[in-house]
Amino acid sequence: MKFVYHKESGEDILKISGDLYKYLFRVRRLSKGERLPFRNLKDDFLYFYEIEDIKRKEAFLLLKEKKVDIKKPSKKLTLFWCVIDPKTIEKS
Repeated sequence: MKFVYHKESGEDILKISGDLYKYLFRVRRLSKGERLPFRNLKDDFLYFYEIEDIKRKEAFLLLKEKKVDIKKPSKKLTLFWCVIDPKTIEKS
């Protein structure tokens, strides 16, 4: 995982709940004291948070570091091709 998206990244205290909580603490089994990179996709900063408190349905993270990390795509257009019906491919 390169980073986690959260719209409120950049705040001093970040509250995690819902699906993101389930992913981080039930699937990835993260624990108190671990550091995670977050982005808000509005600026070019990568925010590093430390897990401070884990409750039953929410967790609180504290901002520890903020680093400029500019990621610009090398191409302006990206094409994706997925598995589809062969007839559709022939028409394309």
